[in-house]
Amino acid sequence: MSKLQPDTDHWNDKAFVTLLSDAIEHAHLATALPNPGSVARLARSSIVNSALSVESAANICLASLPLSKTFVHDVERKLATLEKLELFLTLHKGAGVFDRGCHAVQKIHELINLRNDFVHPKSVRQMAQISKDTAGAHNATVEAGTYNHLKLVKSYRTWNGDAAVTVVRAVFEFFDQFFRQWCDWEPARTATVLSSAIVADGKEITSVIAGEIELFSTAHTLWKVPVHWIEFNVTSPIQTEGPPANA
Repeated sequence: MSKLQPDTDHWNDKAFVTLLSDAIEHAHLATALPNPGSVARLARSSIVNSALSVESAANICLASLPLSKTFVHDVERKLATLEKLELFLTLHKGAGVFDRGCHAVQKIHELINLRNDFVHPKSVRQMAQISKDTAGAHNATVEAGTYNHLKLVKSYRTWNGDAAVTVVRAVFEFFDQFFRQWCDWEPARTATVLSSAIVADGKEITSVIAGEIELFSTAHTLWKVPVHWIEFNVTSPIQTEGPPANA
């Protein structure tokens, strides 16, 4: 990477596109691979990355507002993801636009709860039916319950490729509702706000990692998810480098 001018040129890094494209690819692999263990691991990764993409979008939207860095930092720490998005939309479009009761939002609410339950592990007591097989080994059928809107079993042990696709679809439908309908943004504006960018010579150039944009089209082709809320018009390849090998 060539040396940038520290006072003017910089790299504005945002993880949103990477998180969502990871979720898409891992969901796709989870539906295609034959090994149950690999399927389960990929499904869990996809679902967590889907949830993180919503959190990333919320933080990026807040950071785009003309607010002090201190205020934004405090809001990021104290508000939940959907609260951040509601605050952003209220400041951007006015009160009453964000509908917490709609199906798209309820799915994301469940996804966030799902993600929190999984990544903040604790001992959970669940009802189970215990039986013995002919060899005397104990078997357990656990009654974990189901999320009302996502229709997923709450136990991470059951997540598979279909579950990952369900979550990816829910995230795309939510973003379509939020950015295209509620924010009323042009797709190119959404891409600009949510994507990483190179800022050089006073110009901001949208830049994503090679192959990520294509995964959005893959999701649309395979699962018919709505993609009209985002459109990448200008891209620039990036290179990153770490410290010297002998550092």
